[in-house]
Formats: sequence, C-alpha cells, structure tokens
Amino acid sequence: MPPVRLERLTKLAFDQIRQASTATPAVLIRQLEAIRRLAPRLPAACRQALSDQAGAILETAGALGALDRRDLDAAWQRARTALDTQPRPSSES
Repeated sequence: MPPVRLERLTKLAFDQIRQASTATPAVLIRQLEAIRRLAPRLPAACRQALSDQAGAILETAGALGALDRRDLDAAWQRARTALDTQPRPSSES
C-alpha cells in the first residue's frame, strides 16, 4: 500500500469539516486550535500543509459577524504563532 502524503492527510482531516462549517464559527475555531496543538509536534517541513489549512479556514470565515470574526482571528493568530515557532529538539535518545 502506498504511503499517504501529509498534504493529502490534512485535506482529508480538514476540508470537508471546514466547508460544512462556513456558518459555524465554533467549529472553525476548533480546527484552528487543532492546528495550534499539532504544529509543535511536526517538523517545519510538514507545517506547510497545516498553514494552508489555517489560511483556508480564515478565508472561509469571511462572512462572519464582528464578534465571531474577532474570536476566529484570535484563534488564527494562536495557530500562526505555533506554526511559525521552531519545534524543540526531542530529548529522546
């Protein structure tokens, strides 16, 4: 069986949920929180797929009201910070 590429895996995990949640900011925020939690655990080379998803989530949220949009923007900023921070080297030997 061929290996699944990370880009494909992130699309499978995020795309349909994001598309179905265009009017549900809580779900979009939870997706950004998942990205924030995953980012420190992945090597920098793998983060582009998550970064692409975070950008797509932000685009999807374009029509939200001001309060919901503010919450989503804050979650997006936390995800971006996690994606932009270099992971610490593992202490496992």
